[in-house]
Amino acid sequence: MNEFRRTLTAFKEWRQKGATIPVAIQLALSGRPAISGGVSTGFINDLLHSLDFADGACTIPPAVYTAGTTNGSSVDLVNSDGPCFAIVMVGAVVGASTLDFKVQESAVTGSGFADVVPSTSIVQVTTSSHVRIINFKRTLRFVRGVQVVAATSVAAAGHIFGLKKSQ
Repeated sequence: MNEFRRTLTAFKEWRQKGATIPVAIQLALSGRPAISGGVSTGFINDLLHSLDFADGACTIPPAVYTAGTTNGSSVDLVNSDGPCFAIVMVGAVVGASTLDFKVQESAVTGSGFADVVPSTSIVQVTTSSHVRIINFKRTLRFVRGVQVVAATSVAAAGHIFGLKKSQ
């Protein structure tokens, strides 16, 4: 009887989050908890086949970057739809160096880049060995990472991915 109550409670929670009746039944029976952000923030059960690993997804290649701004290469997300994300990996941060990273978008590959709105930046990195993830929604086809290193140098890399368009 307790299992039935738990399943019924889960079904009700999924329905309140916006799931259709068939989806709510399936998720309630699977034992997965309801998602705080609603169904649209749902599960990715097969990450490898759900992501658009666009050519040039490595917008900022792994390297040691000295003080200054680095505009990453553009990433074509024509085959992706919905939410995107950037992964920023930081290795050694020398001395009092800092790293800032943000995402920009453009309708064309080589120019016209502007910051994605709302703002898509990481919390400034001041120490070694960090990974930061930025979730964002783009409105234009091409995106790139922009990083700013202050002081001496930082070892870092930035990658941008999107979810594949539904078939």
